[in-house]
Amino acid sequence: QSFQKKKQITESEKSEDFKKKLQKKSSSDETNGDQNSKNVNLLSALNAPSSIVEIKEQQVNKTSEVIIFNENEVELGFKHKKNVKEYVKAIIDKQIRIEIVASIPKNNLKESDFKKKQKSRLLYIRTFLINQGISHNRIGIKFNEVKDSKKWENEVVLNFIGL
Repeated sequence: QSFQKKKQITESEKSEDFKKKLQKKSSSDETNGDQNSKNVNLLSALNAPSSIVEIKEQQVNKTSEVIIFNENEVELGFKHKKNVKEYVKAIIDKQIRIEIVASIPKNNLKESDFKKKQKSRLLYIRTFLINQGISHNRIGIKFNEVKDSKKWENEVVLNFIGL
């Protein structure tokens, strides 16, 4: 008997009187709701502290320091170290990224030896900057391929890029 009672209860619950009726929304209400949500999203994006508008307004300041090495020299000289230390003191607490750029020839038979020399120069400057207190995340290393000229051979460029 209890089984039959349960069956009767479930059948009565399924009747249309107990079903919830969904309200139909008009199409004009939906478009207004979509526009309101878009406006709210736009306002919240513009009021956010790191919005796209603020990024466009930032200007990049870039200064360069050129270090010229002797023919077989790999490490920094005393004068170069002094100049780099002055730059480091000036930028250590600011949001400035350092890019170390060396030039390598495009077509040269001695390219591998020269590239090793330039790479060791770059890495030496990088370790010097890290020892001075600059974070390794702020230092980038790049190689530029250059056509034949005499100026680029023993030069390394330090670019200080600030936001």
